[in-house]
Amino acid sequence: MVAYGGAPVDPPLLGSPTADLRDARGLPVGKMFEERATPEGTWVDYRWEDPATGEIADKSSWVVLVGDYIFGCGIYK
Repeated sequence: MVAYGGAPVDPPLLGSPTADLRDARGLPVGKMFEERATPEGTWVDYRWEDPATGEIADKSSWVVLVGDYIFGCGIYK
């Protein structure tokens, strides 16, 4: 992961392999991003800690593949 604009998490995500990223259920969300991202973009659903509440919540991220990079922006439901 070469950029991260979300709330701080432990361990920090910046510099970590995206493929190692797992959601609150242990699902390999990083691999889901890598496998599903397209140049047109797509939604990926998972569970993540909402920094506003501290609770685990449903989250969706729009992920777009641009060259060798995946750009994503997420929303809590």
